[in-house]
Formats: sequence, C-alpha cells, structure tokens
Amino acid sequence: MPLLPIPENYYDDLEARSDLPAASIDRLKAHNVLYEREGEGEYFQLYTQTFDDRFFFEIVERRNGYAGFGATNAQIRLAAQTRQSIDPTRAFARDD
Repeated sequence: MPLLPIPENYYDDLEARSDLPAASIDRLKAHNVLYEREGEGEYFQLYTQTFDDRFFFEIVERRNGYAGFGATNAQIRLAAQTRQSIDPTRAFARDD
C-alpha cells in the first residue's frame, strides 16, 4: 500500500528541533516516518495514502514508555492528506 509522502520541510524542522543524528533523520525521511519524543520515550508513525476517499491506515511504534499519540504531527498529516486530495499525481513523488 502506498505511503503518504511527508513534505521535506518536516524533516528540516525535525533536524532543527531535535538532537537526532542526521543518519536517523535520513532514514525517517526515506520511509515517510514522523517522529516525536517525550523525555526518553519515542514515537514513530507513518500513514498510508487515503483510499476510497476517506480511509487510511496509521502505523505506530512506541519506545521507552512513550504514552502520547503524536499530537504535534497531526498538522503535518492533515497537510499531506490535503495535498494528496488536491493533486493525487503528486502523492507518489517527494518535493524537489
């Protein structure tokens, strides 16, 4: 199932606001994975592209006791889904 492309500027911002190594950010970016951290807890999430006009799957992984739901990434997901709905042909390609 095709994954929802995440805008590249998300990863630029993630690099600026976190202490993740560049190689880790590159791996997240390569797979359209969103990231959040609270203390030692980490949260990884990715989404499939929307299908049948309203359905999508969210896949998450929690590490080290993360208890949230990735709320800081909700706006990014909504923007990416809106972009997909406006121009589905760009949904498979990353920004250049």
